[in-house]
Amino acid sequence: MILFYLLVTVMPMIRHPLWSDFIGDLTVIKYLGLACLIYAVVYLPLRATSLRLFATWQIRFFVAWALLVMFLFLRYGDARLPLEVSPLMSFASLLALLFVTLTVVDSLQRLRWVLLMAIGSVGYASLHLIREWQKYGGMAAGYRPGWVVGDPNYYSISALLCIPIAIYLLRTKQPTWERFFCLGAVIVTVIALTLAASRGGLVGMAIGLLVMALHTRRRLTMLVIALVVTLPLMAVAPSSPLPRIVSPNQHDVYAAQHRADLAWAGLRMFQSHLLTGIGPGNFKPLLGRFADLDEHHVAHNTFIEVMAETEPRAGHANRRGAGGRSHRVPGRRLLRLGRGAPALLAHRVPVGRARPAGGDRDPVGVAVGSARPHAGNADGAAMRTLFLISHVPLPSNVGGNLRPYHLLRALTGISDVSVVCAVKPDDDPRYLAELRSMCHHVFPFPTASFQWRADSGRRLPALRAALQHLDPFEPALLKSYHSAPAVALLSN
Repeated sequence: MILFYLLVTVMPMIRHPLWSDFIGDLTVIKYLGLACLIYAVVYLPLRATSLRLFATWQIRFFVAWALLVMFLFLRYGDARLPLEVSPLMSFASLLALLFVTLTVVDSLQRLRWVLLMAIGSVGYASLHLIREWQKYGGMAAGYRPGWVVGDPNYYSISALLCIPIAIYLLRTKQPTWERFFCLGAVIVTVIALTLAASRGGLVGMAIGLLVMALHTRRRLTMLVIALVVTLPLMAVAPSSPLPRIVSPNQHDVYAAQHRADLAWAGLRMFQSHLLTGIGPGNFKPLLGRFADLDEHHVAHNTFIEVMAETEPRAGHANRRGAGGRSHRVPGRRLLRLGRGAPALLAHRVPVGRARPAGGDRDPVGVAVGSARPHAGNADGAAMRTLFLISHVPLPSNVGGNLRPYHLLRALTGISDVSVVCAVKPDDDPRYLAELRSMCHHVFPFPTASFQWRADSGRRLPALRAALQHLDPFEPALLKSYHSAPAVALLSN
């Protein structure tokens, strides 16, 4: 049982330097999950009561839906998608976790310990998040920590699940140590949730408080206590969701509008494939067919994405490349580029509304046969393109050296800058998946094009200085090429 407690404890820490490390083809946490699965199979005949696996309709519907998604992905999914980030692996892991949980948590005592482990795990992850904000963010306003927990929004989901559980346990009869444990976890989690500055997290917390108030006799008292504790903290904290809602900056406005555009695109997907959707894992690849957006992202809304995906024919059409425009570039359509920075110059890259800052120059990229980008609004500011080549695998570069990730995330957070990152064709799939989640476009380049040139003239120091400006305390750890639009960007 200790293995399952340990599994629950490490779940919120997606990029922990130990549990996310690879041994062979699997991460340490996956080996731990396999060990828990073996333990559950061995423990199954030893249970005091029989296992009622499908006792509730929620479980029946979830299992049926998971099996359907896995089948559709095997039949119609994108074969180029790495297995470890595919819907197949995600739902297989969820089904295994469901079986293990229902098998080994067979008493109220074990259930209570699992809940305490979950509360403690989020509290420990909160300490990581607070430390990241203090060390790497310099305790600055607007910095949103979230490396170890994967993302500030991911962390907010975990926190919103565990804070109500801890509060409910505090209302029960507990040993003294357990009461202090839950109270301490709630305090550090609320602080970290504030620093994460998730607007959706704030809405979720408000809804959670209302639900909890409806199920208690002292509703008004509970709401007043919650408001007195949380609102002053969010008002005085350097980073919190309140400023992003009350006085959003340009990036906050852009992010909100982009999520609204993604939601409308998801609704159009649903309307186009009313019965079955567009296929598991196809929301991001097929987004260009339903919306003309600067960036292609996941839906940022679980309900929209689930509603939009599941159509077999859409997955088949995506593999054939029939019509539309995809942000992926097939390997056989890559240009054979020469060495050096000039090799990064090519024509006709699908960059949405992006326009180079160099004026009349063609857009910069590596894809051939793609549609030309839209010119955008002539009266508005042009989207500027910055080319980067990272030689540091971001997911593996954890521990005390996280600056490449933060540098790249800071660049991608600039609303009018389109970051295009080049990678080697044989790079680690985990690395590519990480880059795709942040950059506007990620393109494979021939390995020969990655020769670092020291004779790049005056523009190379300018590019390195621009990267170092994001973090003046240490040299930039991202080696970068440049292009004419990038030089124009750096000169502004």
